[in-house]
Amino acid sequence: MSDKIIFHNLQVRTVLGNDGWERNKPQPLLITAEIYTSIVSAGKTDKVYESVHYGVACKKATAFAESDHGLQSLEAFAEGVAAVCLGVTERALAVHIVVRKPRALLHAEYVSIDIFRT
Repeated sequence: MSDKIIFHNLQVRTVLGNDGWERNKPQPLLITAEIYTSIVSAGKTDKVYESVHYGVACKKATAFAESDHGLQSLEAFAEGVAAVCLGVTERALAVHIVVRKPRALLHAEYVSIDIFRT
């Protein structure tokens, strides 16, 4: 399983956080997803439906972020993104998800969660 479909730093806005002030309005997050699959068939036939369609994966991740998911933690949000990406097609075998939250800490560029799921 060495083939991957990757999108880097998908910019989304969502309500997320443990503190009340964080939940007042949507905040920016950056999502990077590596979706493990085989692209052999799609590469030979030139048919994207024989792989993982990255446009569909991005739209589903964005829709999840913009939904009323009710989550508070970045950890739970990353799990949700992983489930969405794995659910795009049965051809998605595993995912590596990194979610970054810019300006979450005063003296850091961002905080992030990095997970791998099958």
